[in-house]
Amino acid sequence: MASSVKAIIFDFDGTLYDFTLIPIRLVLREPYHMFRIRADRVIRKQLRGMDFGTTKEFEAEYNKRMSKLTHLAGEENFKWYQTYVEKTMTKVLEKSYKIRDGLKDFIMKLKKKGISMGVLSDYSFVEKRMLAVGMDQELVSLFTKIYSAQEFGCLKPAKRAFLEIASALSVAPEECLVIGDRDDTDGEGARNCGMKFIQITDKKPKKGGQAVSWEQFTQWAEKEFEL
Repeated sequence: MASSVKAIIFDFDGTLYDFTLIPIRLVLREPYHMFRIRADRVIRKQLRGMDFGTTKEFEAEYNKRMSKLTHLAGEENFKWYQTYVEKTMTKVLEKSYKIRDGLKDFIMKLKKKGISMGVLSDYSFVEKRMLAVGMDQELVSLFTKIYSAQEFGCLKPAKRAFLEIASALSVAPEECLVIGDRDDTDGEGARNCGMKFIQITDKKPKKGGQAVSWEQFTQWAEKEFEL
């Protein structure tokens, strides 16, 4: 293999599928929870990059901050969030979103080349959401590790989530390539750990910009890994 990259960490939302319009579709699915959905986005932005050490400590901080916006009892906030991701978000994904064209064949080629692969998402129920956008169990099984950052008690771009998944993939950070749609979370997390990063966009890539389309990335990967 010509490349020095031995493992790839994929973001999920906006990376393995195009999630254009998802905020609007989530609200339309549950308009009566519009203010809670908005509050969740506000709080997650506040918690971006913070590392609380454990899932329990992350939940406690989430509950405390959400309570100020939703006026729900502390622990009720995270219970609502879990239901929102597991049911509402999953239903929206099943109805309106599908994995990238040719994704399974592409991932299988990488696997045959000996590239270890993982998925790191900020939101929970990752495997369930992967199935919701049309992945089958065979494709899901090609990813060695599948994590939500909050399992580690943090949100991207916290370093520990990236380092933990690199360790789980049995590679050094510098041997990892992170593929994600956000430079401020996926990109910053990768750079903080000494990992390589490629940003994916579903908008027309800007001339001279750093972000590339999924098609441009796969074309590059075909050459880089001699697929």
